[in-house]
Amino acid sequence: MVLRFHPRVRVRIEEFFGPEKMTVEEDGSLLVRSEFPEDNWLYGMLLSYGPDVRVLEPKSLADEISSQARRVFELYK
Repeated sequence: MVLRFHPRVRVRIEEFFGPEKMTVEEDGSLLVRSEFPEDNWLYGMLLSYGPDVRVLEPKSLADEISSQARRVFELYK
């Protein structure tokens, strides 16, 4: 998977993924390439970053995170 994180979560990203999985982009965002099984644990972990993460690849994972975030949003409308 490919993830883009906001720079404010850099320490958390380095501790979890390790600096070898991370590339710092020109705008300061952090690009992470990693592999995990696509399951509820992964969805929860990614959702825990709130707006500080965007799933770039795979599209199926991005779609699932978007769907779950929408369901949470609907609870608080």
